[in-house]
Amino acid sequence: MADSTILLAGLEEYHRRLEQHVSKLEQEYQELNKRWQAFNGVYEGNAAEQFRTGWRRTSDGFRIYVEQSQRIMRVLEERITALRNANRAEGYM
Repeated sequence: MADSTILLAGLEEYHRRLEQHVSKLEQEYQELNKRWQAFNGVYEGNAAEQFRTGWRRTSDGFRIYVEQSQRIMRVLEERITALRNANRAEGYM
C-alpha cells in the first residue's frame, strides 16, 4: 500500500486553511454588517430600497457559502479521521 501520510498532510492543511478562511470571512462580514446596519438607519428612498434588496441577496449568499464550507469541513474531518486510522493500522503513525 502506498504511504498515504502525504495525502493526510494535504487534507489537514486544506482543512486548516478552509477553517481560517471561513473564520476571517465571518469576522469581516460582521464588521461590514455593523456598518450596514448603522447606514441603513439613515438611508432612505428608492436607492435605499434597491440597496437593501441587494444586501439581502448578498447576506443570503454569504450564509449559504459559509454553510457549504462548514459541510466541506465536516467531510474533511471524517476523511482525515478515517485516513489517520488507516495509517495507524498500516503502521505509518
